[in-house]
Amino acid sequence: MKMTDKRNILNLLVYIIDRVNTKDFHNVLKVLYWAEQEHLAKYGLRITSGNYIAMPKGPVHQDLYSMIQAVNKNFADSELKEFFKVTGKYGLKSLKKADLNYISESEKECINNAIRKSDSLSFDQRTKASHDLAWKNGRKSSTMNIKDIAKVGGANNELIKHIVEQSEWAIV
Repeated sequence: MKMTDKRNILNLLVYIIDRVNTKDFHNVLKVLYWAEQEHLAKYGLRITSGNYIAMPKGPVHQDLYSMIQAVNKNFADSELKEFFKVTGKYGLKSLKKADLNYISESEKECINNAIRKSDSLSFDQRTKASHDLAWKNGRKSSTMNIKDIAKVGGANNELIKHIVEQSEWAIV
């Protein structure tokens, strides 16, 4: 992962931690997923790079999940440890404020909408709500398809075509 991608994800993480009521792995990971979904459907753009994987309790951003696990198991580099720490078994605490230069206004809008959605749900309700078509299709290969994520978010066919073209371009 490139340094700018890592910084982006870390700033998104602490932005979310500072705003959610339930500051645990599950809630934070679902907020990012739902924000990504909405951002794709509204703006045709990703919030993050990297993949989402279909885990038993719902979608998770693979790089963010790895970062959280590294901190949790005390394998993290010093940069990760500057941004957040794990409290208790699954809790998260930010250690610095998010650098808003890494987060656009449209990203904040979608994150804040996802926080409102997620904060109103229990763990089981969040799990069930995140088991959408993109997650179900992703269970076959574990990696979720960005096209499916956008579709579940409400993107129309034209926007999905644009997202796929942008994704293919980014891979080249």
